Amino acid sequence: MARAICGIHRRGNTNADAVAAMLAALPGCGRTGGTDQGTVSFRYRDLWADPTENTPIRERRSVPGLAVVADARLDNRAELAETFGLASPERVGVEDSDLILRAYRRWSEACPLHLHGDYAFAVWDSPEQRLFCARDAVGARPFFYSLSPGGQFSFASDIAAALAAPGVDDRLDDSHVAAFLMGFYRRNAEETDGTFFRAVRSLPPGHSITVDAKSERVERWWRPEDAPPVRHECDEDYESEFLDRYRRAVRDRLHGSHPVGVHLSGGLDSSSVAVLASRELRPLGRKPHAFCWHPPPAGSQTAEEADEYRLIESVCAQEQLQPIYHAAAADHIVGMLRNDVTRIPNRDGTLLHESLVQDSAAGLGVRVVLSGWGGDEVASYSGAGYYVELLREGRLGQLHREARGLSDRPWMFLLRNVVLPAAHPRAAGILERLLRGEPPHRRRRSFAAPGLARKYRKPQPSAHESGVRQTQLARLKPGHLNRRMEDWAASGSRAGVEYRYPLLDRRLVEFVLGLPAGQFRRGPRSRWFMRRALRSVLPPPVLERSVKSDPARYRPQQQAFDEALPTVHRHLSAKSEPPARAEYLDMPMLLAHLEARVQGKHVRSGKLSRALALLDWHMD
Repeated sequence: MARAICGIHRRGNTNADAVAAMLAALPGCGRTGGTDQGTVSFRYRDLWADPTENTPIRERRSVPGLAVVADARLDNRAELAETFGLASPERVGVEDSDLILRAYRRWSEACPLHLHGDYAFAVWDSPEQRLFCARDAVGARPFFYSLSPGGQFSFASDIAAALAAPGVDDRLDDSHVAAFLMGFYRRNAEETDGTFFRAVRSLPPGHSITVDAKSERVERWWRPEDAPPVRHECDEDYESEFLDRYRRAVRDRLHGSHPVGVHLSGGLDSSSVAVLASRELRPLGRKPHAFCWHPPPAGSQTAEEADEYRLIESVCAQEQLQPIYHAAAADHIVGMLRNDVTRIPNRDGTLLHESLVQDSAAGLGVRVVLSGWGGDEVASYSGAGYYVELLREGRLGQLHREARGLSDRPWMFLLRNVVLPAAHPRAAGILERLLRGEPPHRRRRSFAAPGLARKYRKPQPSAHESGVRQTQLARLKPGHLNRRMEDWAASGSRAGVEYRYPLLDRRLVEFVLGLPAGQFRRGPRSRWFMRRALRSVLPPPVLERSVKSDPARYRPQQQAFDEALPTVHRHLSAKSEPPARAEYLDMPMLLAHLEARVQGKHVRSGKLSRALALLDWHMD
């Protein structure tokens, strides 16, 4: 069961009342509880009420001197129970938190390596007077922490609760605000532990932190680059093992009796999650609810828009599902822009869509939503870097054959897809712009205040495409996966929705990262491995679609955004004083941009929506 957690550790006895404010700030509507042991206090709140669930806090006689608070869903329960020698009757009711305690007793700080699933937890080791906290490999469950003067360490699964701890500074971090406004997020891997607040950090995925009487130590326990090579005799063996792992990843995320939802866009990732979930639930007489970000199909559509709906409906027809479409309206956009992005983050804008899904899920009693997020970087990876890898390995004959099969101008193909990417990550894009008669660098508008932009602007690192695995790992590093999961967890917890990501199962990720480069691209087909492995799963239209641009989804959202801007402009213009946080923005440029929309000119949403979300403005 999903839950929100928090706690405080002080070097010296802690006051149990100190954690009360944190508990009050935790989201959820279920039961609460906690434990106090001298220098530590733990608290939790379930995201929804369910009297059949067990408590997430355990002080067991079988694990003396240890206590844990955990937001956890473990996948390898049977393996752990076998390792710990639990009898069959005891295995059925054993809690994930109890398994975490036993794992800590067995392996100490190495225990995360033996835990598969989604989790964030804190273990208090009383004999050693040590607090050990860990987060799962991909960051599906958030974990924020703060180190305050006087030796206080506080943590929480929600940023608002982290800020509610006594003595935690709530001033904004200017560098983080600048990165948000200027769109640096996707490429700044070294800043993935930052938050909007100076005093609060996010424990990165695959990391742990140990706190004792003298120090705090953050360590990385999982590295995707350490995934071992996978080698089989033939393509069919790779595909069979992948599909077995994928089915297990979906099955592991369907435990529970609540109605389940799935995202469905018609792409390889969401469609395969939806189909596999449907097939797992069918023997139980259940179906997943298929949530689509698209608006209901309109009477008049372009051929491209009609094709989008054809993909969605082909999956629904195959699995006998009913698609649930969502149309964003201007008042919905205004409401989302009024949210405080520092406390309910929406750093990539996807919550403009997903908040509508959350409303639908709440109305249907759906507590768990499975998402295909993460497939692009792992299982359905495009194969970028493959041609450069052929060059680097000296396989020139194969490279030339590939080029001749893909283009009637093979040398131009080699220049654009091999030589330039190997020389510089942006070289191919610059050439394309020059051939179109455009400037080599696109000017990117930012609404950050000029002084802020000058101070924190920095060159954006990009990886050379030196090979498939190197490029794949580089695309996993920037932290955008972690940020979206943190943002969705924060928003979902307030709607009573827990998100689960089968394609980011650690065992599945490690398998895919170990595949040979040639599995990802064959001839003209990118995402070759995923298409082959899912031949028995997906309908032909989804398997055969090579490009998916989603105009039927984006155009209505842009229209709703444009319709919302006059309302925003009216309220900002009516204020006698600048709104809070206006010092971070170039307000004259922002207001001029809004005025242009009032006059009927089209406005792109991207960085404008970030600026408006940062402002603390209110409607009377």
